[in-house]
Amino acid sequence: MDEIKFHTNLVVEPILVDEEQIRRTLEQWQTSQDTLGSALGGGDDDMGDLDVSAGDEEGGTTDAGIDAKGDDTPVVKFINKVLIDAIRKGASDIHFEPYEDDYRVRLRIDGLLKNVAKAPVKLNQRIAARLKVMAQLDIAEK
Repeated sequence: MDEIKFHTNLVVEPILVDEEQIRRTLEQWQTSQDTLGSALGGGDDDMGDLDVSAGDEEGGTTDAGIDAKGDDTPVVKFINKVLIDAIRKGASDIHFEPYEDDYRVRLRIDGLLKNVAKAPVKLNQRIAARLKVMAQLDIAEK
């Protein structure tokens, strides 16, 4: 019980409960989690299948990753997938890290940083701009 209290920062109060009631409650919780996962975009945990290079031609796309028609580009889909995956996995932090050769995405889950995706370094500015737009920041500022 001390460990539960430590990890949740909640007061734990032990009570006696019928085993069948626990089973029903766990089934309801599992059903709600499955419903949430479906609502957030399915159960596909693999972000490697996203085509982050599509829509990369000059002229048709703004820096924020949205084309002139307002449709989602691969950068928008990539970031949305990362956010949904982070929610589903219960991540406390999301790290978007630009490097020389690629753009690494890591999630902090249970105190550990785990690599979840990589994007081409050429999308560095588009990813940063999209995140700034989502955070309602000025995309012109560095």
